[in-house]
Formats: sequence, C-alpha cells, structure tokens
Amino acid sequence: MAEFRQSGAQIPGVGHPIHKPIDPRTPRLFAIAKANGFSGDHVKLLQLVASRAEKAYGRSLPINATGAIGAISCEMSLPWQACRGSR
Repeated sequence: MAEFRQSGAQIPGVGHPIHKPIDPRTPRLFAIAKANGFSGDHVKLLQLVASRAEKAYGRSLPINATGAIGAISCEMSLPWQACRGSR
C-alpha cells in the first residue's frame, strides 16, 4: 500500500469514481461465482487488499467490477491473456 500511495498509482481492482461505498456489480459477481464453485483464495486476497487499502488511504475504496472479474477469472484458472480487455 505504501508504494502505491507514495507513487500516486491506482491499486488495480480497487476504487471507483462513482460507486461508493460499494460497486453494486461486485456483490452480484461474487454471488454468481460462489454459486458456481468459484470463490476461494483469489477472491479473499482481493477483499483483503481492498480492506488494507481503505485503512491506508482512510477512505472508501470498494472492489470494482474489473477487480471482481479478475479475481473470479483466477478462481476459474483462466489464462490472463484470455481475460484482458484490450489487445
């Protein structure tokens, strides 16, 4: 968190300019993933990162839909190349 904060870089998958304190898409994505057996360590890690980021920055930094999709894709063991939105 300290490196991201010091550099001013955004934390991938965390934060949203409009959806605060929660991105309404995220709980639904996680619920669908869980119902289909794709909720585990990657989702937990992202939730931990978001929690630590909120504490470090002292403001609301919800998991955004892109972050949720990334974590779920990892749960599904999809190759990252298949998950990129560009190129």
